Amino acid sequence: MAEADAGRLEQYTLIEAALIASGADNPEELDRYRRKYEIWREAAKAACLSGDSPRHRAEALFEFMHREILPGGYDSGATELTGLLDTGRFNCASATVLFNALAADCGLDARAIELPRHAFSEIISAGDPLPIETTCPTWFHASESTGRTARHVTSATDLSAAAATGREVSPTALVGVIYYNRGIDFLDREQFPAAVSANLRALRFDPANAAAEGNLLAAINNWALARSAAGEYRAAAELLAKGRQIAPDHEPFANNQRHVYRLWIESLAAAGRRAEAAGVLAAAKQAQPASLLWTLCAKRFGL
Repeated sequence: MAEADAGRLEQYTLIEAALIASGADNPEELDRYRRKYEIWREAAKAACLSGDSPRHRAEALFEFMHREILPGGYDSGATELTGLLDTGRFNCASATVLFNALAADCGLDARAIELPRHAFSEIISAGDPLPIETTCPTWFHASESTGRTARHVTSATDLSAAAATGREVSPTALVGVIYYNRGIDFLDREQFPAAVSANLRALRFDPANAAAEGNLLAAINNWALARSAAGEYRAAAELLAKGRQIAPDHEPFANNQRHVYRLWIESLAAAGRRAEAAGVLAAAKQAQPASLLWTLCAKRFGL
């Protein structure tokens, strides 16, 4: 996290930081994956020796990567580098991290380009940038590639055009993409605390990631609604209050805060706990003093 705040990787390599972001957060596990990567790295260097230009070295590296490391094929959920190194399955984020890490180790200048729900690589050389769709094993051999991608980019021309609208991301921001993708998976599985944590980390590695910010707000909001549905009104109200501190103008937080307070007051009043209901009503008025809902609640429940 300190390197995220500094905006550069110094103590950790890109592959190490991505492994930690993928969940390899104890030294023994990280060391095991590091050794596995180092074996492939040395083999990749040997595979690139025959290349007489950045393009030819990139092609040799790319084909080695898919042949030796990524035989498992494309899987939209295969974000974690740990899973990639164990199974050979990959998506655009994990394949781009792996390719860029190997490219740097092989003396190639690679950068990552991010599009909405997609990422790919570019090799920088004396000529035009060379776009590389890291999810397509036949990229260098087919004029119209058949790789599966989130954007359905089918050719180098299309990918170059897409790059013009994309965003170059630094190595630290690329690590943030791993956290962001994991945050999407956690949110889809309604694992709200994990989704909040992953998106907060994504934003520390890449403060400009607007999608991660949106997913963070959605995770907080949906977590609060889940707590409310379970009758845990205090916890729900606290989550929404924290959400409003983060994003004061995010309307769903204000709307759902009123909803939660109303349910909480109604529940206490129905149980005959009028003093507690009055206390919650006072807290609701303090949270949103301009709302007319509290006057209606006071009249309805005689508070």
